[in-house]
Amino acid sequence: MLRYVLFSMLALFLSSCSDSLQQPETKSAEAATATIALPKGDIAIGVVWNQVWNSENDELFFEGAELAREEINQQGGVLGRMIKTIPTHDLGTESSLGAIQVARKLADTPNLVAVIGHSTSSSAIPASITYEHRGVVFISPSSTQVELTNHNFQYVFRTIPDNREQGARMADYAHEKNYKTFAVLYASDTNSEQVASIFIEESAAEHQASFLYNKMFPENTKDFNYMLSEILAVLDKDPSQKLDAIFFSGLSEQGGVFIQQARRMGVLVPVIGSDGLDSQALWKLSREQAAGTVVPTVFLDTSSNKQHDLFREAFVKRFGKRPGTWAALAYDAIRLLAHAIKEGESIVPFDIATALRYMPKPWPGVTGCHRFSRTGDVTGKKIFIQEMGKNGKFFPLPGQDNPNTCS
Repeated sequence: MLRYVLFSMLALFLSSCSDSLQQPETKSAEAATATIALPKGDIAIGVVWNQVWNSENDELFFEGAELAREEINQQGGVLGRMIKTIPTHDLGTESSLGAIQVARKLADTPNLVAVIGHSTSSSAIPASITYEHRGVVFISPSSTQVELTNHNFQYVFRTIPDNREQGARMADYAHEKNYKTFAVLYASDTNSEQVASIFIEESAAEHQASFLYNKMFPENTKDFNYMLSEILAVLDKDPSQKLDAIFFSGLSEQGGVFIQQARRMGVLVPVIGSDGLDSQALWKLSREQAAGTVVPTVFLDTSSNKQHDLFREAFVKRFGKRPGTWAALAYDAIRLLAHAIKEGESIVPFDIATALRYMPKPWPGVTGCHRFSRTGDVTGKKIFIQEMGKNGKFFPLPGQDNPNTCS
């Protein structure tokens, strides 16, 4: 059984990072809020995504942010100023150095008030330390690792439910499908391990599920045959054993390869996964074999309410393709920042962070309702369940309400 021991590891990491960053991060949050007057010029917002992926997700995230920027500026900007986005890549790996360097460079940008992005928790968490020290609002639309918001930071927020919610939601779905016995595979990064651990704990404790196999695989592996062979060996050894489903926690680039190899070896049970599989890369790598794969999401591309329709139509008109989850999350993050600036009547980062944390009512975005806890976690945002169809498109499973308003 996996053990949930990440907090102490992160505390050590934060301590070492704090020491290493102390010299360059001499500008405290209080100093930043006092000195950033932004008397004129555009409002700068950094947009950071993962250079390593270099895939469709990369383009979609930047395009979602760009569409939001264009719409806001076409409407006159916010508080009489135009929004300027600064697209930037980081490495998005377990090595925090690239993320910290990117964060430092962005924090030195004149008139920078906020940053959205850093596609993985392994880059978002170390970068968040720099943004907090420099007094820059940081919104992560993709970091689900619980440690991102465990430190009472003033400037750090996330707009996606964390791994506790995601793991529990997928455990509930599996129970609804009457899946009782699982194999669990997860990538060697701490985020993938964490969501797999929570899925196992929730499934066992709440639904009395059992696990005949669970194993970590190297983060960039392209060969799952040995693990599939081990699963088949377990089943061959005890013919009474039944495998109901496989839970896969990792990126879609890995998931697509895994599904292709599993089907080739005759492992035909359903695959359910973490939100890392929420990408068209899954289809590109395994084609029709990916049909039936079930993943969580906060954005239903096929929803038909007014807000979704307007966003989808605008995105298709501007970029010639459908948006997808990461475009929607980036779009919401930029518009949410503009809302906070307007509501707080200020472009000072401290005031923006205060407006976000103490919004009198939820802000409705295309990915759901946004209201934040005191720790900066989004609260009450729905996690939907979607399935990959035979046409290569995700579709929502029936019975899921996606209202157009927030209460």
